[in-house]
Amino acid sequence: LGPSLRRALLEGDWYVFEGAAFPEFQPALHVIPTTDVHPMWRRVAGHDWGYNAPGHHLWGAVDPEGGVVIYREFGFRGLDPTEIAQSILFRQGDETLVTWADPSIWQERRHADLSRDQIEALQEAGKLQLSKAEQYGKAGLSTQPANNQRIAGKQRLHTLLKKRLDGVPYLRIMECCPILIRTLRDIQIDPDRTEDVLTDYLPADNTRDD
Repeated sequence: LGPSLRRALLEGDWYVFEGAAFPEFQPALHVIPTTDVHPMWRRVAGHDWGYNAPGHHLWGAVDPEGGVVIYREFGFRGLDPTEIAQSILFRQGDETLVTWADPSIWQERRHADLSRDQIEALQEAGKLQLSKAEQYGKAGLSTQPANNQRIAGKQRLHTLLKKRLDGVPYLRIMECCPILIRTLRDIQIDPDRTEDVLTDYLPADNTRDD
């Protein structure tokens, strides 16, 4: 039997399936009750912008053993950058953290065909559309470019799903983050690129209104 079917029959875990991108993800192990995060743990956030497609923002805390606890998420769609930034800032309150975001938000597609002189002239005239990162900044949300190499990120996630010597997995996700939990459970390997994942099948309701 394949490892997924064997796990289902032996352990009763029917959430895993053949072709799952992260078969080692086990809700019973990796999902923890929602609770307060230790005040001394370093906070970080990850941001994936989306307008027609779902966008997602995650907050995490790094424990002394190098593990990460995801303690909050915000799924959104159809919001402009200012609305997104305001929603994120409202949720994180006075927390001090670094937000890592997809480097694409620093680019404005309409700038690709313009020379530097043309861009500067439009800036002086106030007619140049700001990048999404700049719009976030104007709204008070500071972001840093992240590494968006998906295959390398997938491999890193495999490592985080492993257990430490004390039996605790490096990655733990609080129950208040159902979008991330559902995505890790359901996301599939790309049959044409077995080291990558499918990205065009996620359900349309991967957002929250609260």
